Amino acid sequence: MKNFTFVLNDKEINMRLVSSDCEKIEKAYNCTLLDFVQHCSVTSIVTLLQYMRAGVGETFTKNMAYDLYDELVDAGYTIATILDKIIYETLVISGVISKEDLEDIRAEREKINNMTPEEKAEMVKTRKNAQK
Repeated sequence: MKNFTFVLNDKEINMRLVSSDCEKIEKAYNCTLLDFVQHCSVTSIVTLLQYMRAGVGETFTKNMAYDLYDELVDAGYTIATILDKIIYETLVISGVISKEDLEDIRAEREKINNMTPEEKAEMVKTRKNAQK
């Protein structure tokens, strides 16, 4: 199996999300995996880190995931960068999203970052109306 690999504090870290763990997350949180990822909370990030480390065949507990999260933060990562540089990249390797999907996500985020506050408010309004 392929893994997403990155280096953190001179340690090589391997990540992979396997299908059985995708199903466990969906059942535990009563939502699709992609909806869970989009929560973008510490809870979702730590949970994903735990399952993604366990997916490479290592025993990896929730407490170990908290430690990994804290180590990432100490290394300068934020929730947004953990999501972008680690979680999304692991989702690509794991077949959950395509590389093109990831490029689209990044392009959309860049577009939003370049919007004026008025444009952002209009976008939120349009999206809320579309959900009705």
